[in-house]
Amino acid sequence: MQPAGEQDNKVINLAPVLHPPGTMQSWDFETRSQAIAPADTTGTTYDASTGEIVFTSKTSTSFQQTYTLTFKQESGQASITLVTNSALHDPATTEIELARGSHLTLQAEVASAEAVTHHAMFFKSIRTGKSFSNALYDSGSVLLTLTHQSKQIPDPRPGHDANATVNVFEYALEGKRLNRNLFIYLYDHPQEKFLMVLDRYSGYHLPGDEKAIKKLHFMSDLRVEFESARSNTRAYKHVILQSKLADIPAPEAINNNTALILNLSNSEHESEADSAPELPPGHSATARIKLPNGRDLSSVTVIHGVITLESAGNGMTVLGYALKAVTCTLSTVHADSEPPQAPGIRRQQSLGAGNIEFLEFPARTSPRIPAIRLNTCFARQLIESATPSLDPLFSKPLAAWTEPPLPADLAPHPWTCRVHTANTFVNCLSTCPGPSPITSTSNSNTRTHEHGCITCSIPAIPKPARCTG
Repeated sequence: MQPAGEQDNKVINLAPVLHPPGTMQSWDFETRSQAIAPADTTGTTYDASTGEIVFTSKTSTSFQQTYTLTFKQESGQASITLVTNSALHDPATTEIELARGSHLTLQAEVASAEAVTHHAMFFKSIRTGKSFSNALYDSGSVLLTLTHQSKQIPDPRPGHDANATVNVFEYALEGKRLNRNLFIYLYDHPQEKFLMVLDRYSGYHLPGDEKAIKKLHFMSDLRVEFESARSNTRAYKHVILQSKLADIPAPEAINNNTALILNLSNSEHESEADSAPELPPGHSATARIKLPNGRDLSSVTVIHGVITLESAGNGMTVLGYALKAVTCTLSTVHADSEPPQAPGIRRQQSLGAGNIEFLEFPARTSPRIPAIRLNTCFARQLIESATPSLDPLFSKPLAAWTEPPLPADLAPHPWTCRVHTANTFVNCLSTCPGPSPITSTSNSNTRTHEHGCITCSIPAIPKPARCTG
């Protein structure tokens, strides 16, 4: 075990395991490996107290199946197919949206020939008596509008000629809304009989009614007993695995013999334990993984992703894996023994020129940062000289304009000072605080410090016109 001071500096470096294109199809069931988020250092850390890697895997998109329910009447006069891609296990939702492939089929002899404009659907379990009113409806309404398409299909009635056909009306249900609790109840009770009542209404107006407001007239209803059937149920298991083969850290064939599940108590791949019918985006799984020796450059390859299971008789079977792999390597970062220090403002008295102020960085800062001048004494000299009149400003020799230098230990840089007026300028050499620009403005006098040069600009004042008498 390393000393505590060294353990605090242990970090994990991550390197994704890349496979040649066209290989590892067994890791990409239904092209869902892209739904596994890449491992990152925020979810992968080193626990120095136990010498283990704490590895977290996340999904970037949801895992859920397309749910399909089919209801058929024994006489073959009617059938319903309900398909949805909506999440069923979100308690915040009260309805689901039906997807493409959802339809109601009625033989022409039982379909209404009347001018029906609206419908209402009622479901009831014959065995338990549990009922659902307004089970199927348009978005934003409690009623249902249906448009049919005439078709010919093989006669589904038992005992009829296999080559015989029958005329049916097919009503598309894509985009319609279905009571979520009803769909879950139907899905949880396969091979159970249900009564469907389809009420038919016709809209009309009375004399003097507004056209936007219709009344509904009940015309008839259709009562059909259905027996339900459903598609095979899927389940999803978020897993973190490690290869059992010492010389093959990422085996192409993943199964109970080649990969061990680390994050679940039941390590059997086909087990329904710890599985869920849906995994939302951002679902996470965490495992603690022991490194081979806990020293620098120790590495381990982690496989993570989702196993898709499907009901098969009395148990579950593995349909496929959506996986990614990453190699985790332990290394040490040597941190400074001293904490970083902030710069400070330093003031120094200059005889006859005033106080010099500058920003001073600690001597141990690497790379070395020179001091940054925060003020200038030269500008005050210009203002004092120009206050009575401009003549003293222009009559002073160059040597009279001075700027006190920074202390010698602050590695000053040379700079040039130029005084510009309408008809003259003055150059003087002093010390520059560094490359950082400093700009200040006061009335019509402007002082700038840019890339080692301070420029002071004073607007020209025109001379008064000579009086003539």
